[in-house]
Amino acid sequence: MNAELREVLDGTPIAHLATLLPDGAPHSVPLWIGTHGDHIKYIGAPYGRDEERVVALIAVA
Repeated sequence: MNAELREVLDGTPIAHLATLLPDGAPHSVPLWIGTHGDHIKYIGAPYGRDEERVVALIAVA
């Protein structure tokens, strides 16, 4: 992880992840973001489709 990315992640604790629902409607969820060593950590809603969609997006990225 480069210094610029680390600075953004550690300096901005809240991010919004926007995705499209199956019907094409936009959906945005707030996430707490930060770093732990060289890993990017996030905390969002502890339930439901949001978590599944975030994991799927991270796997694709």
